[in-house]
Amino acid sequence: MTTLFYILSIILSIIIVIPTLIVFYGLVKLTGYHNNFKYLLSCVLLNTALYFITIICCYTSYIIVKDKIILTYNTEIRYVFTYGGVHFVQIYAIIERIIAILYISKYETFNPNIPYLGIFLLLLGYLTYGVQRAIIMILNLYEEIILIEVNIFMLFAFIIYIIIYRKHKFNRIHKDSFVNKNLSTKYQYIENQKTYSIVSGLLLLFVIFTFTTNMIKILSTSFLVDFLQTDVLNFIFFMGVFCKTAATIGYLLWKIPKLLIEVKRITRIGNNRERVENIEGTKNSTSKNTIIKQGTQNDYFNQYGDQW
Repeated sequence: MTTLFYILSIILSIIIVIPTLIVFYGLVKLTGYHNNFKYLLSCVLLNTALYFITIICCYTSYIIVKDKIILTYNTEIRYVFTYGGVHFVQIYAIIERIIAILYISKYETFNPNIPYLGIFLLLLGYLTYGVQRAIIMILNLYEEIILIEVNIFMLFAFIIYIIIYRKHKFNRIHKDSFVNKNLSTKYQYIENQKTYSIVSGLLLLFVIFTFTTNMIKILSTSFLVDFLQTDVLNFIFFMGVFCKTAATIGYLLWKIPKLLIEVKRITRIGNNRERVENIEGTKNSTSKNTIIKQGTQNDYFNQYGDQW
């Protein structure tokens, strides 16, 4: 039975890791979104892919060699990716969006090519997990305490985000003053409204799947450990990660048409005629929307104007 769970995990990991890496690559090449959040979202996908790759390598090695030390390494490596690279990064991504809403004017002007804040939050996610893992090992604490902490902080951060989001959602720019705004500000305003909608749904998806999966594992290890084998509990957690990843990929492709186009281009889905029509349409659109840069023009519009 144990081997069966390992084989199922390997097969499902192979199935999901390929589209995860494709969407990750497409997201990296995507333009029109703030670099910090895009970087954090890309890191979540990359660490998720590394989680599945670890499953494939370690379980395959164990089936061949039958050395249990491989399973120990597998657990520790997976913890780094799932906790440090996914769970805590998701929490910090919510915090990043809170900052983006509260200080939108100043924050949008701070959009360098290198996502300094995103890199800092990613490293902070790994550091947060590393410190807590060390404390748990030294004090011999209940391992699932990290899952409890992740659930509490993620739910708390998301509630704050929703409150702030709803408060600012209806703060529209007055028509008279909006007319006098430069083209960059108008473009940025429209992009923000679209991003708010996409991000809110994505964060809700993260919270639902992460909270549910963690609670199932917490309850299972607390009350069902005498009835279920450890491998069964690990497979339940694995299926939670698998379902969340599949839902995330589907949501991103559904909500971000440019990402879907990029993924189709990467996978070469679609015939030559469609690609020719897209190219011609882009040329016509570009010729009709010539952007004249001004010395005082906001850098945001200059950066993404060609994609508009």
